[in-house]
Amino acid sequence: RIASTIEVDANLAPLQLGDLLPDGRGVLRGTLKLRGARNAPDTDIDLAGNDIAFGDYRADHLQATGRLPWNAGNGVLLVASLGFYAWGEAPYLLLVLASVAFNYVLGTAISGAASASRRRQWLALAVTGNLGLLAVFKYANFAVANVNALAPVLAITPLAVAAIPLPLGISFFTFHAISYVVDVYKRNADAERNLPRFALYILLFPQLIAGPI
Repeated sequence: RIASTIEVDANLAPLQLGDLLPDGRGVLRGTLKLRGARNAPDTDIDLAGNDIAFGDYRADHLQATGRLPWNAGNGVLLVASLGFYAWGEAPYLLLVLASVAFNYVLGTAISGAASASRRRQWLALAVTGNLGLLAVFKYANFAVANVNALAPVLAITPLAVAAIPLPLGISFFTFHAISYVVDVYKRNADAERNLPRFALYILLFPQLIAGPI
């Protein structure tokens, strides 16, 4: 384990984080500091104890964006984030994109609602939809298992339902999205009108699996 701050110059060749570890094995903990190139701010990314493969992937793409205009860099980071999620959880990539689209539309609807009551209705729909998605994937298996355990007592036929795998990072991106729509509702933030930028806000890969807390 190496706990340290790693500084990366955006004009240099990509850093391979595995090179910093003895025999290329172990865990990096600390902060990755990217000194921004022209038109790009400096960036600090918490390594969050991710493994070497993730570290290499992240460093390479942060390096790539440092050489681009900042708007183009956002596009590269979005593609990298989608690629990272597909690498770890390809079957659920469309689910994540649907969640992004759902919250983008609802955030815009909340912002543009003509009355307070309509804004509350849109917020209720957004929160209910997000929590419903989370409940299906986190608690459906638990509910089915309990119903089947009680089936002999209740004299009912056990449910034949296949186990539902838990999507990577579902708690994080769900609560992240809820915090966004609540902020828009409270007027603490403006609704994001740029869909790719909003998608990057939800899916930026260094934070996607860190968890909501």
